[in-house]
Amino acid sequence: MKAVPNFITIRGYAIAFDRMVNIAGLGLEIVDREALDAMLSPKNRRVPVRWIEHDDDAQQIASDVHLFADDYGLGFSAMLDVRSKAGRLSANWSVLSAMTRAARPLDQCSVGEFAIAESEADNIQGMACRRVVKATIGHITICDNAAYGPHTAVWRTDVDLSAAPWRIQQMATRWELGRQTSELETKARRAFKSAEAIVRGRGDAAGGDLSSAQVTAFEAHARDVAAYRRQIAGLKSQGAPR
Repeated sequence: MKAVPNFITIRGYAIAFDRMVNIAGLGLEIVDREALDAMLSPKNRRVPVRWIEHDDDAQQIASDVHLFADDYGLGFSAMLDVRSKAGRLSANWSVLSAMTRAARPLDQCSVGEFAIAESEADNIQGMACRRVVKATIGHITICDNAAYGPHTAVWRTDVDLSAAPWRIQQMATRWELGRQTSELETKARRAFKSAEAIVRGRGDAAGGDLSSAQVTAFEAHARDVAAYRRQIAGLKSQGAPR
């Protein structure tokens, strides 16, 4: 008999970047690829996942959510606690079932407490819209009718996705490549900053030339940056679906 797990991981995309959507009461909106970078860096910010509603009293199904940004959108993963308590099944089992049911599954995502710090007026094919260039989010809500609709998704990692909607299969493929790319981009940025710090910090009696030790360290960081960028290019060349 297969052991019942204590936790089940879900993954998804909560926002699709560079896609124009009609936000109720606010008009057309596009979120830039870099709009959430400040929120995610230098330390990944973690936000809760709510169920169906955005309200403060909505059911919270996960509290420690890992976030990353890739070329598609804002990716996330979370672990749902499904342990029985006092002999009663966890309410998260019904949540997980609703995500994968055949009729009207709750497999879309919406972001809450979306605080826009900077935005610009834009015009796409003759249509005026707002382009969000810097923002933060407070939580993610899983629902069946999100503002970004089918451009978002959530799925379980404990089930076979071969029978899942095609968009979810595509996003799951994109997600894994996006996560790997995001991690490599973070490493590349750190290596670049380390190399930059060596150049900025130079200055000695010899007139500001780098010492041999500094040159060696700078070259090592530069090689790391180049290696990470080659790996990133290799991942992106795999042609993950948008």
